[in-house]
Amino acid sequence: MLEAGRQLLAWQSYEVRDHVASGDAVVTRMRWGGELAVDAGAWPAGTWMSAWCVAHYRLAAGPIVRIEQHDRYEQPSLPEPRGSDPP
Repeated sequence: MLEAGRQLLAWQSYEVRDHVASGDAVVTRMRWGGELAVDAGAWPAGTWMSAWCVAHYRLAAGPIVRIEQHDRYEQPSLPEPRGSDPP
């Protein structure tokens, strides 16, 4: 699955917005963005995708023992058509 994602995306990045910690739980809010490297269904290569993500981490004496993540994807942005620039 990880390798398929590497082939699907030209690049991706996460921008952590904030963390909230309480006891053995940490919640992280972040912004994800990525660009398709190849065509994927109705979306051509070059389509930019983004999502707001919230991850809930459960800790046990230090290490993370559980991760639960919720993502809200936004409408993908299609690439500009090639050859559409005026002469």
